[in-house]
Formats: sequence, structure tokens, C-alpha cells
Amino acid sequence: MQEIDRNLFKAARKGQADELVKLLGLGANAKAADVRRATPLMVAAMSGHSVCIQVLLPFSDPLVVDEEGCTALIYACQHRRLDCAMALIGVSDVDRKDYEGLSALDHASLGSDTEL
Repeated sequence: MQEIDRNLFKAARKGQADELVKLLGLGANAKAADVRRATPLMVAAMSGHSVCIQVLLPFSDPLVVDEEGCTALIYACQHRRLDCAMALIGVSDVDRKDYEGLSALDHASLGSDTEL
């Protein structure tokens, strides 16, 4: 993975939307995957940065799964990130199940999160 792509992951994790815009403008790959096959979109979703999701979505594929079979939407629900789940729900496969057989809705219901 190139340094610019590593910086994209770092900005997604830290919620630095302006930095994401800058890096994408410089050619960073929003579809890059780390060793677990996670993408910057997934990192933003699990970290709770919905603004970063909005920046990354036009350059990303929200249907991509990582090594655990999770999508960005599944991570948003798993980590109780309502704003992130709402940003992803219209562009994601809500019926997709991870490798444990759980969908995003299943993950949301595990925590008794009535908003999700």
C-alpha cells in the first residue's frame, strides 16, 4: 500500500474530512484495502465519522466486504454509529450477512439499539 493511501486510512480513522478531500485530490485510492481487506469507508464507519463517509462514498464501493465478511454498514451498526448507518443505508445491501451469519440489522438489534 502506498503512503498516500495509508494517510487516507489515518484521516478516516481520525475524522479528518478536509484531509480526505486533499488526499483524494492528490490521487489517494479510496478503494485501497488494508491487510484485513478493510477500506477507508469501513474505518470511517466504525470510527463514527459520518462526514468522512460522505466524502469517501463517491470514490468507494460500499458493497465491498473485508476478511470477516463485513461491509461499512455492518461496521456502523456493530459499533452503534447511527449517523454513519444512516449515511450508508441507501447505498448498501441491508440483507448482506457477515461470515457469522449476521446482517447489519442483526448487529444493531444485539445492542438493543432502538434507533438503529
